[in-house]
Amino acid sequence: MKCLQTFFLSIAIISLTFYSCQTESPKKLELSDFSQQLQDFNQQPLNLGASYQGKAKIYSLSDHSVFIQIQDLKGDMSFVLQREEAAPLPDGEYEQAKVYFFQSFFIFTAPDIDYLLHLGDADIPDNISSQTFTAEIDGFGVGKFNSLPFDQVITSPIVDCQCHKIPPSHITPLNCTAGGIGSTSCGITNKEGESCNSTCGAGYYSCCNDY
Repeated sequence: MKCLQTFFLSIAIISLTFYSCQTESPKKLELSDFSQQLQDFNQQPLNLGASYQGKAKIYSLSDHSVFIQIQDLKGDMSFVLQREEAAPLPDGEYEQAKVYFFQSFFIFTAPDIDYLLHLGDADIPDNISSQTFTAEIDGFGVGKFNSLPFDQVITSPIVDCQCHKIPPSHITPLNCTAGGIGSTSCGITNKEGESCNSTCGAGYYSCCNDY
């Protein structure tokens, strides 16, 4: 009888242990696990599976855009999410951060935070959209610059790639070196090697210029 009681007690302990393992809270997003799936998802990305890491800063521009700069070993990089409304992201500086950049979205991660920034109509892969982010922000334009030194504000870029609202037929659209009305993405590189890219959501057109 004592052996039988011991047997049932062992079964109960094993069952409780199994249940506890099944109900663990989800782990923090490990972006490195998703890099290959993200590359497979993007058919025509501006930078296929590109990632950058180093010291970073985030701040909002006067037009409500979210601006992220990062000091990568390959060079200073800047990323922009254009928005019509103010973004609920705090300005901040981070000694160690990483950006994963794709055609219609990018991910910023630093200790204790993960931000997903994307076009409002972007098709986010299930393995990313199912994650819990510190904040998920949408907008109408996603861009990347390699022409801005770290700490230089985007108000005076040498090359410029942005998204603009498609105007009524009686209004003349902006002149663009690349892109223009009917284009939802554009990229430009000048003779100094400074470049930028931009991808736009529905109702907007891309416009890239070399100043």
